Amino acid sequence: MNQNISIAVYIIPSVITLSLTSLITYILYRNGSSRAIVLIISVSLWLIYCYLVSSGKFSVHEKLIFIYLPVSVIIIYFIFSGLSSSLLNRLLPQYFIYIQLFRLFTEIYLWIMFLDGIIPVQLTFSGLNYDIFIPLTALLIGYFVYSSSKWPELAALFWNIAGIILSLNIALLYISIPLELKDGNLVIFLSLWPVIFSVPLAILIHLLSVKQMFLGRYSEKN
Repeated sequence: MNQNISIAVYIIPSVITLSLTSLITYILYRNGSSRAIVLIISVSLWLIYCYLVSSGKFSVHEKLIFIYLPVSVIIIYFIFSGLSSSLLNRLLPQYFIYIQLFRLFTEIYLWIMFLDGIIPVQLTFSGLNYDIFIPLTALLIGYFVYSSSKWPELAALFWNIAGIILSLNIALLYISIPLELKDGNLVIFLSLWPVIFSVPLAILIHLLSVKQMFLGRYSEKN
């Protein structure tokens, strides 16, 4: 394994995953949901599955296919399930905006991996990855659309659509740009972590936000 890889490559994904899972679990528990423990178990099983896939003798493209097929089904099922509707009834709409700030740390992580020679520059904000626009504007959208109501909710809708497109762009970059990952199973897993965890989560949160807009949830009952 490459001994020159910085410790941040190992720490940042762990911190982001643990922090987001803990935050979402706390929000669910605080709002009376009995499914908080189910979330922890589900995230753990998902990461184990992704590690096993990323450790297999497949190409990067095949690994991403094995990862995205099941997660796409899960996201679609969750969005149209009663569970998501129940969740949207409990949470303020700005929650789904502010939580996208985690993508700033994902972009920093991608940059560090580039500096360590793990991924090419095209996958960073200095290349063809423009996802950093979303976390940099999340506070503005959350405050001016929902906290102060100075901007129309249409601004949040366009912002969510842009966020979905930019997330998909990261996945497409991983698929289209040749990657040579030869530093061991753990580093391969960590190099794929942005598309394993960050991209699916970002898309799910955007879709929940859009669903909440069209259903008119929360504001009518709280």
